[in-house]
Amino acid sequence: MKRIKPIAMYLPQFHRTKENDEWWGEGFTDWVSVKGATALMENHMQPREPLNDNYYNLLDKKTMEWQASLAKQYSIYGFCFYHYWFKDGRKVLEKPAENLLKWIDIDMKFCFSWANVTWAQTWSKLTSINSWAPQYEADDLRKKYENGVLLEQKYGREEEWIKHFNYLLPFFKDSRYIRIEGKPLFVIYRAMDMPAVQPMLRLWNELARENGLPGIYVIAEFCNEYSSEIDACMRHEPEVSRGVIRSRYLASGKSTLALDYDEVYEVALSEKKDNMFGKKFLMCFTDFDNTPRKGKNGEILTGVTVDKFEKYFSEEVKKSREWGNEYIFINAWNEWGEGMYLEPDKRYNYGFLEAVNRVVNADMESNREASSSRPNSYMANMKCLDKWLYINEEGKKLADYLIDSNCKEVAIYGCGILGKHLLVELEKTEVNVKYIIDKKRSGKIGSIDIIGIEEPFEKVDAIIVTPTWDFNRIEEELASKFEGRILSLAEILYEMY
Repeated sequence: MKRIKPIAMYLPQFHRTKENDEWWGEGFTDWVSVKGATALMENHMQPREPLNDNYYNLLDKKTMEWQASLAKQYSIYGFCFYHYWFKDGRKVLEKPAENLLKWIDIDMKFCFSWANVTWAQTWSKLTSINSWAPQYEADDLRKKYENGVLLEQKYGREEEWIKHFNYLLPFFKDSRYIRIEGKPLFVIYRAMDMPAVQPMLRLWNELARENGLPGIYVIAEFCNEYSSEIDACMRHEPEVSRGVIRSRYLASGKSTLALDYDEVYEVALSEKKDNMFGKKFLMCFTDFDNTPRKGKNGEILTGVTVDKFEKYFSEEVKKSREWGNEYIFINAWNEWGEGMYLEPDKRYNYGFLEAVNRVVNADMESNREASSSRPNSYMANMKCLDKWLYINEEGKKLADYLIDSNCKEVAIYGCGILGKHLLVELEKTEVNVKYIIDKKRSGKIGSIDIIGIEEPFEKVDAIIVTPTWDFNRIEEELASKFEGRILSLAEILYEMY
């Protein structure tokens, strides 16, 4: 049984860049906004403080070694680095990933999410609503970026696409890069904003194959139309669900500064599998509070606890299993400026990481038990079928045995292989199958009703249990509701053989 593999979104912002020096002031990183945050309401947890005052620098190799070790310790499979590629191939915040590519001794699995949106001075809305804004927003800077646009997102055509692919190729070929179906995983935040996403990805897949890769596995967020070059979709959370709750609050006249954590997660958990690609991945979130960046124009999730996150994360892991997904995304590893982080802080300590670890290990143990029971069930089925064939070859009939045992009206427990064979065997005999009991199915088989185990049972001479490998547990459950005989199919076959 494969282990669920959480991938944490990773913000490569915590190091000095010439762009940040110019736009926000010399030495600016996201830690400046985090440290300068102020509480805007009662019980508002600001500023957020990393445990042991660990205001790290991502260009320091020891920081990435610590992150890789911590992730492995707490069942985080890898990181999804935000990747920024703008008009004419302009890159920003690229150094942490480029350093990781060189630091081959760091055991950190990773992939990219292309955050393909225009950068604008929206953190402070060009006003002094943040405590740190007046210090860094000089008049000459305002004039230079009069429209607020810092970096424009444009995509170009083939020449630019090839340049972008060639930059990504060494990462794609790195042994630590996360793959699905053997293909390097690449998330695109706003794929449908790209006017030529299909021809670009078609070219990238051709280039990938030319370079020894089977292609590129693309997950598109906010995807509302089909493209043959996109493999799967994913909702960016809590952004989508926050939008739903924000609209409800606005409609009812409530302030949108503080949104309820449980309400937002209720929307997130309601997501259905049905989609145009047939494959959808889930994104969970720890918390959200972007007031360090946007001040009173931001949003806060209230009622957040580690226990709630653990409960909701567990539900999303279960859903991922049901959908056949090995990977699940968490927002985020270190989005401190938006209150989304797994890294330890002074309030929760290692709480969110410990919650992830518990859920992943519990899921693995649960599925290991389920997996280990399957060979037993298959073997039990084979033994029953083997005896059944011998009995039929000798001309004996189960119906005759049941009639001789005064079991003329019966119910069958289980709609699996053995249950269906038994139903066919008893058709057109003097034994009347009145109903079938099954936990997972309802409706009818032919004219015979399938009922749940919680429903009342009509009186019959016997209930025949066909999941013979689990007879003891089923017999105990049935005996609390049914006073007649409860027979194992294996017992009947053994007596007849």
